[in-house]
Amino acid sequence: MSMNDNVFVTTFVFVGIVMLFYGFLKKKQINPKINSMASLTFDGYKGDQVTQMYFHESTIGDRMYGYVLYDRPNGVTRARMDRSQDGSVGVKLSDSKGQERIRLVIDANDVPILEFLNEKGKVVYSLPPKQQD
Repeated sequence: MSMNDNVFVTTFVFVGIVMLFYGFLKKKQINPKINSMASLTFDGYKGDQVTQMYFHESTIGDRMYGYVLYDRPNGVTRARMDRSQDGSVGVKLSDSKGQERIRLVIDANDVPILEFLNEKGKVVYSLPPKQQD
């Protein structure tokens, strides 16, 4: 391990400890609108973040967490696996422009849904089929 590797690992561990401690302190405050959040990102060599793990929770019931993959250098989100505020969990895959094209979701009522979207974001095929209005 080189000196630069040691500095990176030490910095990474220190930042992680600070983030955990900060989150712990935020949770202990008495404030009805307090948030607890954390984000851990990984950067490419001499570049910007390519992956991110995140967590967000508030005392009013909002809760989200997940994992995101970014396409570099253009910065668009290409894949996302997360739990949304509505209680659903899913995997969403996007095209090179960042537009969601496939969604695989288990909704808050435990119903599995698979959706294919066109380049404008409109659902063109769904399993189970969507009800016609």
